[in-house]
Amino acid sequence: MHTYLSLDIGTTGTKVALVSEIGRTIRSAYAEYPILTPRTGFAEQDSEAWWDAVVEGCRSLGASNPEELSAVMAIGICGQMHTHVYLDAAGKPIRSAITWMDQRTQHIVDIINADDKESALIMEETANNATSTYTAPQVSWIQKNEPETWKQT
Repeated sequence: MHTYLSLDIGTTGTKVALVSEIGRTIRSAYAEYPILTPRTGFAEQDSEAWWDAVVEGCRSLGASNPEELSAVMAIGICGQMHTHVYLDAAGKPIRSAITWMDQRTQHIVDIINADDKESALIMEETANNATSTYTAPQVSWIQKNEPETWKQT
């Protein structure tokens, strides 16, 4: 029997599921990790905790029947959108990940959205208003407030 592995790397934890060929969940596991709030409006996570949760979940799935895990034919992965992980040249995280819930760039977004021309351009290109989760405000914040992080990225 072939199986499939599903990895859902969510905001508060990772769910790992082993799924049959007909789409039935054979077994699943869940591992939590914290949201770090070092300052008001900040929402960060240790990105390495995501991998640890995947490993823990897979070990849990394979504990009772390792053959099911060795029969995995494909892996499906989903994760958090708009979460920023800054990596060094070796691919290692430099700092905690800035999650989609983080509001540290709201003041930058307010300036963009107050400018009718800038706001219209963003709406035209993206069909959305600028938000604090977008890459440009996040990168701008890192460049200004954590220049060493940006330099190492």
